[in-house]
Amino acid sequence: MPGLGPGADAGVDDDEGTCIEDDEDTCVEDDEDEDQVVIDRLAKTALDLSRGAVWEFRPRIVDGGDLGGTMRLGAYDATLTRGSRVARIYGGTEISERHRHRYEVNTGYKDRLEQHGMRFSGMSPDSILPEIVEYEDHPWFIGVQFHPELKSRPFEPHPLFASFVEAALEQSRLV
Repeated sequence: MPGLGPGADAGVDDDEGTCIEDDEDTCVEDDEDEDQVVIDRLAKTALDLSRGAVWEFRPRIVDGGDLGGTMRLGAYDATLTRGSRVARIYGGTEISERHRHRYEVNTGYKDRLEQHGMRFSGMSPDSILPEIVEYEDHPWFIGVQFHPELKSRPFEPHPLFASFVEAALEQSRLV
């Protein structure tokens, strides 16, 4: 995910997973989505919450310890907030994106996270599962629960990748 929030250090990938350079407790296993780190970092820094309070980092164990059936896999619809950056990028408020994960946001913290600048700009159609977060006051800060790379091609980049490159070019002109 691009960025980790206002004032946060850049993330690094290593053999042990994705980590925040100054915080070994914010490492996640390779199969965990990096957007978890985005929300976890804000929860730790702005809300002073412990790791995992906002994210369910540990998968739910079912039927004798098997993880089967807990993965959200395949295409799922999402509803985007009108006027949000992602709604402008997609050119509408209804999308379908491909998922592959076992973890979800604990929406009990949604209001508190929003008070610190995080906008939940994409939700499942029933408004239960967050799909996209963004910071409005950042040149381009978008965290997604899905995998846009699965719908991207060399000469047909996913709209999020194309808009990220455009924002980077714009920022480079300001330097």
